[in-house]
Amino acid sequence: MNVKFAVVETDARSAVSVESLSGTTFFAHEPELMSDEKYTKGLWRCAYWSCGWPLLAGCALVLLPLVFFTLRESMPAGRPHALGPKLWIALLGDRRYLRFALPANLIQSSLFVYIAGAPFVFIKIFALTPQQFGWSFGANAVALMAGGRINAHLVTRLGPEYIFRRSMVATAALGLLLLAVAASGRGGFLGLAIPLFLYVFSVGFNFANGFALALAPFGSAAGTASALFGTVQFLFAALGGVAVSALYDGTPRAMTGVMCVLAVTGVALYRYLEQRAPQTLPAPP
Repeated sequence: MNVKFAVVETDARSAVSVESLSGTTFFAHEPELMSDEKYTKGLWRCAYWSCGWPLLAGCALVLLPLVFFTLRESMPAGRPHALGPKLWIALLGDRRYLRFALPANLIQSSLFVYIAGAPFVFIKIFALTPQQFGWSFGANAVALMAGGRINAHLVTRLGPEYIFRRSMVATAALGLLLLAVAASGRGGFLGLAIPLFLYVFSVGFNFANGFALALAPFGSAAGTASALFGTVQFLFAALGGVAVSALYDGTPRAMTGVMCVLAVTGVALYRYLEQRAPQTLPAPP
């Protein structure tokens, strides 16, 4: 895994943003330790390579045999097992699955792009303090949770696909608005923060419905379908993180541009696959 380091100077303190390709962002605030950028980078590299990945690898090595030898099979004995590469390939070739899995994961991965790019955009470009950025980031997290909560109340009345389609179009439209604001360079912090808040809010209506709709026809292989769904999500997130890092030019354009491309591509893929997939989903087994 690649790790990217950046030192962001604020009025009174320094912040180190450490980003992984998965989109996870960590902050450390310690003025005395951050006066030397080279020292800071070396400190984080040492911490990661000496403690980070060995700890994760060790946990995986411990948990794998525990799960293999102690976790009992929950599938009824007479039911055939649906596992293996053949099933993965079948799912990746099934338009009923891809019709929802690809758009939902493209849009969801745009949140990882936001997580990766937001510290640079709001702390470095808009000169927010780490505390102010924390409040801004927290507000968007509340927006995501609020969208998901409202969706839970609406889905029983409107249906998951109705909400999925309209929220996806709304997210793409907000992505275009974000890119337009970033490209114009006008509006300042609020000009970008308000459509970003609405963008994250709209994602709350998208992901859960896309997940449910993608798995609906595959009740006999729900575990594998779910695992593949998550794998695709983090693959897109990793590619989005690479893209926003490579395109970063000291403006919000890289973050908003990648978010916009992911959302618009999700809508286009859904429209394309909708014309070639069954219009009505079969009842789950």
